[in-house]
Amino acid sequence: MLDALRSLFIMLVTCMFVFASIGGSAVSAIFDKNGCAYTFNVWHPDEDILRQVKDLQVQFSNFTNYAEAQVSRIQRNVIHEMRQYDNSTSYLESQILQMNVDNMQAKLQHNHLSAEVNIMRRDMEDMNRKVDDLEMDYFSLKARGREPRNDSVRKGHRSMSKDFIGMMKNSVGDLKAEWLLMKRELDDIRGENLQLKHGQNNLKNDTSSLRQVMRSLSGEIQAVEGRDWRVPQSSQHVQTEMSGLKRDLKRIKDDQSDLKSDTNEMRNEIATLHTSNIRVQKDLHELQLDSTRFREKLESLRREERRGGETEVTRERLESNLPSTDDVVPRDCHEIYQAGYRTSGLYNVQAKGARLMTAVYCEMVNKTGYLVLHRRIDGLLNFNRRWLEYKHGFGNPYGEFYIGNELIHLLTKQKQYILRVDMWDWEGNKAYAEYNVFTVEDESSHYRLHVNGYRGDAGDSLNYHDNMAFSTEDVDNDLHTRHCAAENKGGWWFNSCYSSHLNGVFHTAWYSQSRSNYADGVVWYTWKESEFYSLKQAEMKIRPKVP
Repeated sequence: MLDALRSLFIMLVTCMFVFASIGGSAVSAIFDKNGCAYTFNVWHPDEDILRQVKDLQVQFSNFTNYAEAQVSRIQRNVIHEMRQYDNSTSYLESQILQMNVDNMQAKLQHNHLSAEVNIMRRDMEDMNRKVDDLEMDYFSLKARGREPRNDSVRKGHRSMSKDFIGMMKNSVGDLKAEWLLMKRELDDIRGENLQLKHGQNNLKNDTSSLRQVMRSLSGEIQAVEGRDWRVPQSSQHVQTEMSGLKRDLKRIKDDQSDLKSDTNEMRNEIATLHTSNIRVQKDLHELQLDSTRFREKLESLRREERRGGETEVTRERLESNLPSTDDVVPRDCHEIYQAGYRTSGLYNVQAKGARLMTAVYCEMVNKTGYLVLHRRIDGLLNFNRRWLEYKHGFGNPYGEFYIGNELIHLLTKQKQYILRVDMWDWEGNKAYAEYNVFTVEDESSHYRLHVNGYRGDAGDSLNYHDNMAFSTEDVDNDLHTRHCAAENKGGWWFNSCYSSHLNGVFHTAWYSQSRSNYADGVVWYTWKESEFYSLKQAEMKIRPKVP
């Protein structure tokens, strides 16, 4: 009876220690007759808020693009109309210039004709003076002819007067001919002057019509300028709204940064809680081992009592020499399988050189235990993370996760392991790749990868990364001029850049550059012969080379 109460008391203290150490938030403990059972729950507090922030960013980006497109369209229309009005204005200015040239030429012709008319008038005046002189001579001669003279004198005067009269008649005939010629020229000049005046009238009419066109064009230009003034107003209104949206986005980004800081603090608390869980699990495991061995020694004690042996000495030896757990902590999942465990799930291991035990996911198949290093199944976890997170690991071992480069280094340092990569596509097909050599160096060597000895049906896409250092978005160790980890959004042993990349963005099957600027999916190139096919699932796991 005393022994049974003692066993019951040990199990009760163990459960109370587990529940009190964790605080009941991440672990629930149940005590029954078979022992202490406990379960772990994973909490993701920031997924909904981050999803809402991403939706707001997408909506703001769509509205900004729409507003910029509308403003660009209005500006293009205004520029097109202004060019049309500029062309019309240039055409009318050229017409006005041509009309001014024609007007100047008409004025020059008019001045030339006026000069010719003045010359002809002077000639007419000279001819009139000559005619007047001839008339005066004629009348004076006629008066002399009336005076009484003797016969000889009369005969002489008569002959002279006949000659003079004939000469005068000839002169008058010449003057009449010149007069008729000048009259015809004067009529021609008058006709040309009338035509010139008619052209001037037409030019005046064209000028007045052109002025009317210029007035209407000025009115239209003023209207366009008014529209151009209203367009900047509308554009300014849109810019004001965009500024408000940018302020809202900045506030959202500030809230997001605050949320990220809170999330980081929460993650630190979760990491601390996880560490305490590991410590508690280790203590619990040790307590369970102690309890098991204590029961075994109690049973042996009972057998000795039944045989009549000395019990007090045995009890003292049992209480003072409890077994140590340093030699029984498993190093990997194969040792757990050898201990008799056949169910896949979380188990505690402590790699050689590790200070604490670590909860890892063990897949118990093919008469061994595979330790899962990496898993992609649903795309809920972001693998574009920094160096420190890839060093210590992240994610949920029951879902998507990366176990951490430091632990991979310690595991592959203690034994020789075979790496197996299982992968599934979106059409229901499965393939695998195994490597007979798989080791990862320490952090001072940037977790340099060594891999060789391929076999499988997925193709060898990992040997391209042999002897490559690990790179993340904040640490660039690849051989390319660009930053492969930043462009392809995930940490990996990049070369220049990759032939495989299992930590990329979770796309659905085939994707194009319209969805992503780079080939940043979950890729195993030699299986699909393309970097633009993203796998549906992928796992990396190891087992000892010689179990």
